[in-house]
Amino acid sequence: MKGTIDMALRKAAQRELGLDSKAAWNVPGEWYLETLTLLQTTKLKDKDFTPFASNTLLLASMPRLVEKDGEIWTRWYEAKSGDGFKPDDAFIDRLLDKVLSCEFPDAKVESLKILFKLGIHNLKDKLWTRVEESLENIDINRYARITEEQVSVYKMPEGELHNKAVLKFDEKAELAHRVGNKKMSDKDKKILLELMQDEKKKLEKENKLTSLQQELKDKELAKEKTIRDEMQTLYQDAQKRLNEATSLVKADPQGAFTKSHLLYDVSIPLLQNYLISEEAARLLLAFRDVAFPESDDNLGELVGKSALRVLQSHWMPKSEEKNENKENGANGENGDVKRSSEEGIEELLKKTFSLLNERAFVMEIDDDDEIEFEEDEIVGAPQLTFLLPLIRKILENEKFAEQTKADVSQLVQNALHKQFFRDKSVLRLPLTLYGDLLLEQYANTESNVILQALKNLMILVNDSESVDEEVIELIQAIIEYLKNENANIRENIIKVLSPSHLIRRLVDKPTDREFVLNLLVRLNIARFDDAEGTANEAINLWLSSELSDPTEEIGEKLIEECVSPIKFVRESAARALDDLVQLYPQQIETYLNLLEKVDF
Repeated sequence: MKGTIDMALRKAAQRELGLDSKAAWNVPGEWYLETLTLLQTTKLKDKDFTPFASNTLLLASMPRLVEKDGEIWTRWYEAKSGDGFKPDDAFIDRLLDKVLSCEFPDAKVESLKILFKLGIHNLKDKLWTRVEESLENIDINRYARITEEQVSVYKMPEGELHNKAVLKFDEKAELAHRVGNKKMSDKDKKILLELMQDEKKKLEKENKLTSLQQELKDKELAKEKTIRDEMQTLYQDAQKRLNEATSLVKADPQGAFTKSHLLYDVSIPLLQNYLISEEAARLLLAFRDVAFPESDDNLGELVGKSALRVLQSHWMPKSEEKNENKENGANGENGDVKRSSEEGIEELLKKTFSLLNERAFVMEIDDDDEIEFEEDEIVGAPQLTFLLPLIRKILENEKFAEQTKADVSQLVQNALHKQFFRDKSVLRLPLTLYGDLLLEQYANTESNVILQALKNLMILVNDSESVDEEVIELIQAIIEYLKNENANIRENIIKVLSPSHLIRRLVDKPTDREFVLNLLVRLNIARFDDAEGTANEAINLWLSSELSDPTEEIGEKLIEECVSPIKFVRESAARALDDLVQLYPQQIETYLNLLEKVDF
């Protein structure tokens, strides 16, 4: 694995084939295969099997190997297992340690894929937990404090000075350094200064420093070494953790988007970091590759470029670096790009969202008919999950053109459609995050497109018949907007909650009575809204959901709403409370006692 086989075989080939020592020649993959076959034996004690298994697994995963999918290694492992070997946690941990520490990314990913095929119980869950815990230990705030200057120092070779400003010849400082505590007349000081200037010119010709400059240089080098050592530690730690996550995303694409918080909470916040931006970007691009596999229209590449630029990644892939340098007149190094403008980004986003909207085109068909789509031909759950940060950034940022925002809004509306979300696949979306985004945007813009997207989302959620925790959180976020002082928004929020049987199903949820009471209180107050349109929609929703008269148990919460800081809520709640008293006159004394306890 360290290249010994390569070196030996290269020398042999050069001698046997008469090749020049500088001639390009690769060790044939079948030679690796034969070496692997000869190495593998089942006549190993269990204590020797772990290191042997991990090393041969990595060898079986090398890109130049002729064999595909590690079949020889898998058969050998299964033969050993057939002899009674049972992989325990210690074996799995040591195997994963070896694989994850491999310095060859392709071999690391292939090794993980081979391991997953063995069917070892809970291996994927164990590995994802390990990676999640590892990424949680990255101190995002600490990396955010790293400056460009510190990274520039880190990139300087050991012994070379970065801050050359300290070497600037300072007459006063040089004179004070030479004179020290000695008493000297002004005339002598002037003579000494002239001598120093002559000496400086001579030293400059010889590329040498004055004694003071050398002293200052040594001190500055010591400071820079401290910075360099700290940056090295921070870089190596984050690099290892991020690279492990990137490899796992590539090896287990199906599981990747159940861990989208790693994209949102780790990768994206580190994109603007000067030290570790590249590794963070590669993790983002690994998620991109899962959502947008390679295609003839190069949509995946466009999406990746758009995401990195909109999210202001400090690092760009080489192909994008050329475009950025051309636009901004910057000299990139190792993919780093310094921007002075965002010229050209609107055109890039126009191309990207044009292709995305083509994939999200809804075909009008009969309800009984179905069109089968491949997941990589549409904008479904994985695609919208990846695009969420990009969509949010564009919609919330004033610097993007209104047409771009319109294209983005149209995409969300079109993509949230039953043609693309079947078999409860909507539950694979980050529902709460999408709901919050659409609610905020609708409240700010009253856009009909955003409103329809929100309605489409709730139709899909309703069709899933799910009342799990994330659905409950989404509904809680929606009903909070029934407190919005814009009557038109309140009326449309009721419409968002109107898919058939949705409210009935939520009210019947037995495990979260507090949520049910909050829902009933908000809908009941809406029935007595000042705005006729809102009140009528709420009454119709109440009736269509086959809800009975409000129960007396909502009385306490209605009383709390009677002292709301929002005027229309207070007034609507008071009317709702009056109606409740008419239904349950025997509870008047109870309600009066509760009112006495309320802080007005």
